[in-house]
Amino acid sequence: RSGAKTDHQSVLFDVDAVTGEIRGGASNGRWYKLGLLGALQSLRRQQGGEWHSITRHPDTNTMISGSKIPDFATIRDMVSEAHAKMASGVPLIGWDVGLTTAGTLLLEANLSCNFFRGSVDKDRYHSLLNEHFQALSNRLMEGNSTPQ
Repeated sequence: RSGAKTDHQSVLFDVDAVTGEIRGGASNGRWYKLGLLGALQSLRRQQGGEWHSITRHPDTNTMISGSKIPDFATIRDMVSEAHAKMASGVPLIGWDVGLTTAGTLLLEANLSCNFFRGSVDKDRYHSLLNEHFQALSNRLMEGNSTPQ
């Protein structure tokens, strides 16, 4: 967003994980409130508070929903390779990717990511969680609480 110091006031658009088509967006600003007043303000309905109701960029009014991310398969491959090389033992990472005139760049890895209303294959996600929690439980039962 224009003038923002962090991405905590951004609009997060859902993206089809196969095609790269951008769907509706939602604001995440309400999640980053501090203190009692902040908590109370976060309960107020805001633009984008509804499920994927934002379709345009809030600063420029450019239509975002319905567009496709260019070369999406290459981007998916890039983050998969980065994940495998840099953090193969981490079950989930939210990768921020920049599409620039200089090329595609990995910006950051969010290790405590969430989906902010993104479309998720829930069965696959639950299976992944079950697999990792079972592995942790097995390590604890074996007396080895240090992850490998």
